[in-house]
Amino acid sequence: MYGAIGHCHLMLSQKKEQRVEAVLDLLDKCYAAYELALARLPDTRDANLWYGIGLLYERYGALMLPCDEQRDCLHHAEQALSHVLEIDAAFEKRREICYRLGLIFKQQSDSQRALGCFAAIAEDPPEPLQIADVWFQIGHVHESVEPMNAPLAKEAYEYALAPLALARRRRHAARAARAALINPSAAWFASHAASLTPLTRVLYCIRRYEIPSHPVWTTFTRA
Repeated sequence: MYGAIGHCHLMLSQKKEQRVEAVLDLLDKCYAAYELALARLPDTRDANLWYGIGLLYERYGALMLPCDEQRDCLHHAEQALSHVLEIDAAFEKRREICYRLGLIFKQQSDSQRALGCFAAIAEDPPEPLQIADVWFQIGHVHESVEPMNAPLAKEAYEYALAPLALARRRRHAARAARAALINPSAAWFASHAASLTPLTRVLYCIRRYEIPSHPVWTTFTRA
């Protein structure tokens, strides 16, 4: 019961456009509820409770400027979130915890553990994150270490940008395909002119932008 009350206060503290005083009041109430939960539970190995405690300390730390108190909050957050995975390695929010731990370790300048956490979810990040978000963090860790590992940072940033470049090519191909259907005399079709059917014009645009996985092209090649 007290754990659920703490979770409610924690969620309310994350609402936007709140005064800092109001947020701190909710976090204090959350802290008190979690403290009561730990005192009254017969078994404190409750993954959901420790997950909430980890987020609570992380939230406290996010509201502070760099100082000893912030470092203490991040340390407690790391301990609580790590304890969740010790209690239940298959915890439903495991990937989110790995990402949060990676950010904490990065802030603590623990590059090896930060990279380990990000690498664990690099190809399967928690929603709403995308692969590019995790690879950006990997690049930032390599960039932040002393001495900076520029080649690995560059490689990670390029990998993060790859899906964006693919998305741009897909958008360009879609626009080109629409233009082909509407205007068969467009510049890139000048040499093919009216002999092309509408479907062939669409496929020409898709191939021109090197997107062989496009559904239309895949259907055409299977026919």
